[in-house]
Amino acid sequence: MPAEAWYLLIAAVLVAVVAAIWKGAGLTLSKGKDGVQIAVKERAAPPSAPRHIEVAAGATIKGGKAGDIAGILVRGGGAVPALEADVEVLDKGRLEDAEVGDIAGVKRDDAARDNG
Repeated sequence: MPAEAWYLLIAAVLVAVVAAIWKGAGLTLSKGKDGVQIAVKERAAPPSAPRHIEVAAGATIKGGKAGDIAGILVRGGGAVPALEADVEVLDKGRLEDAEVGDIAGVKRDDAARDNG
């Protein structure tokens, strides 16, 4: 095999290794009947945010105590992030002679910021 071909092969392998490291994907090198094979496994996409959030749907609380009931709790300071989700809290639920904290779709908890 000419020297130029070896340089080309080494450069191709180097490019594949750098691409795999850069993408954070898996790299597979294998030697078979047809020669050396290089495969780069793509990284899986992160899970998407839910579009519909239900909390305590159809729940019944009788004569009990419950803290805050919230679909999303945002801790710390700053703005509440924009949401692209429907939030339902206590849909068709019932509260009878119960002590309950806040009932909210999105609740901002500033206690961590105030006490910390």
